Formats: sequence, C-alpha cells, structure tokens
Amino acid sequence: MRRGHGTAHIGNSLASLMRLSAVALVCGVALGGCVEDELGEGRVLAIDRVSPSQAQQGEQVRLMGVGFGDARPERVAAWVGGVCTAVTGWSDTAVTVVVPAGAGLGERLVVVSADGRKSAPAVLSIVGEARPADVVYCDESTGR
Repeated sequence: MRRGHGTAHIGNSLASLMRLSAVALVCGVALGGCVEDELGEGRVLAIDRVSPSQAQQGEQVRLMGVGFGDARPERVAAWVGGVCTAVTGWSDTAVTVVVPAGAGLGERLVVVSADGRKSAPAVLSIVGEARPADVVYCDESTGR
C-alpha cells in the first residue's frame, strides 16, 4: 500500500490510509479510527464524538475522545474542513474548537494535532455560515 492510496476495513467501517511508515499505519474512519503514533508509545489522539454534531460557523464544538493530555501541549492545532481554527479549551478527554468561516457547509472532517501527533478525523455537519463578527483566525503552530 502506498501513502495516500488505499483503504482498510476496521470492523464494519471503511477507513482511508492517512500515513504509512516502516513503524506505523495510520488510518481514519468517520468517527474514531485507528491511530498509532510512530514512536509506539501508545499515546493516541482519538476523537470519539463531536458535540453538537451540527453547528454553524463561528460556534464552538467539543471534540470528545482520549489521549489529548491533561495539559495543553505547546504545539496544538485543529482543522475543520481543512481550515485551521482556534482551540479554545483543552483536557485529556475533550478539546473545544471554533467552527471556522470558510470551512463550507455540509459534512466536514475535524482533526486535532498536538505536538506532532494527529487524530484520526471525525465528522461535523456545518449547517450555517458565519456572521462577520464570528470570523476567527489562528496560528497553525499554536492554535491561538
């Protein structure tokens, strides 16, 4: 299997290959997914649920899961629909982010990155566009 090409079955879900190396296979499904960090340390970022599952641009959503870490890492970022967004809350089991303007409408993938580790994607349904006052900008290296 080549990086960026291929799929795998995880239970009854179809997952896409996100990264392949000599020591790790990283794939993602709509919710949750299998993620193994390349160091084999077992510190895995996994988003199990997005709450609410539907939101408008400019609103905050909580990404519930495991492995985020109790303390907010130095380097943290989140993307909704491929658009970097602000991380406004952090705990080991939940990350709060702002749905960014420009992420489009409909189902979009949400990914969190902490100190170089990325979660498998989860799905958020964006049902409304942002008002100008709701536009949030972020620095991809800090998530702020």
